[in-house]
Amino acid sequence: MKPLESQLKETENWNYLVKNVGYKDTLLPREASVKNSQFAQPLFEFSGACAGCGETPYIKLITQLYGDRMIIANATGCSSIYGGSAPSTPYRTNKNGHGPAWANSLFEDNAEYGFGMATGIKKMRERLTWLMKTAVDEGNLGDSTKEAFNNWLENKNDAEASKVGMWLFIFTELLLFGGLFIVYSVYRFMNPDAFHLAAEELDTFIGTVNTIILLVSSMTIAMATTSLQQKKKLLTQILSAITILLGLVFMVNKYFEWGTKFEHGIWPGSEYMTNSMSQGEILFFGLYFIMTGLHALHIVIGLVIIGVTMWRVQKGTVHENRAALLENAGLYWHLVDVIWIFLFPLFYLIT
Repeated sequence: MKPLESQLKETENWNYLVKNVGYKDTLLPREASVKNSQFAQPLFEFSGACAGCGETPYIKLITQLYGDRMIIANATGCSSIYGGSAPSTPYRTNKNGHGPAWANSLFEDNAEYGFGMATGIKKMRERLTWLMKTAVDEGNLGDSTKEAFNNWLENKNDAEASKVGMWLFIFTELLLFGGLFIVYSVYRFMNPDAFHLAAEELDTFIGTVNTIILLVSSMTIAMATTSLQQKKKLLTQILSAITILLGLVFMVNKYFEWGTKFEHGIWPGSEYMTNSMSQGEILFFGLYFIMTGLHALHIVIGLVIIGVTMWRVQKGTVHENRAALLENAGLYWHLVDVIWIFLFPLFYLIT
């Protein structure tokens, strides 16, 4: 132990780390492994328990996994002393204001105490469900309120349902493009010289510019999500709008790139390709138009999703405590970027 006055100078360093460095639970699924869980923010800190206490590491771990929706019925003993010490408490909230709810009863067994909490919560949720269903059935709600009620009713028992659904969707999309990448690799192996010759028809400069555009747009949509979590609504809208603008610039560049090919008679089934190109070159451009066209379709879908999200943010139905739509839009947009990062070298760089 050291005198408090001697450690106050570390306050600035601590505040900097908390504000600017933070935790990495957004990079890895915290529930996938014990190792991943340690990248998540503990919602149990500085307990003041005895040195070498065997209880506190487990409490820390469970708050990293479930602390944002955790209710604790504490038994009387060591954990009630360091868990409910005054004037401070080791339990804390995350940046969204979510954290464990803690209580201790001196006169009841903590199992009875916890069972009472669980029973009370169950009854409140059942009544809330009944009230919402009744209100929806009566049809007197505004559209945004009705949508919010239905969303809660559908997902009330699975807080991560929407994100899991998006990850499954992304997985199927990766399977689709993965199959196309395999087809490309096989045909390139069979026709190396023809693929090399055909790739020289593509504009590497435009491909590079589009790569930079998508990488920047991936950053802006991630920043938009962070801004929403920090309750910066205007900044969220600005960053989302920049993302849409960058996506539109990408599509304009792709329009001119394809337009140039069409002017030279290069498109699937054209007379010029049939009469003047080898089978390998035809395969190259066939894959080029299919894969970049499918990617452009995903760009358009992503722009629509982000646009709808902006409208919902403006209406207030998407906010810091209900940001799943923006987070899913960001995940989809990152998918678009990752696919292009593979398309760019395959078609433009490997010549």
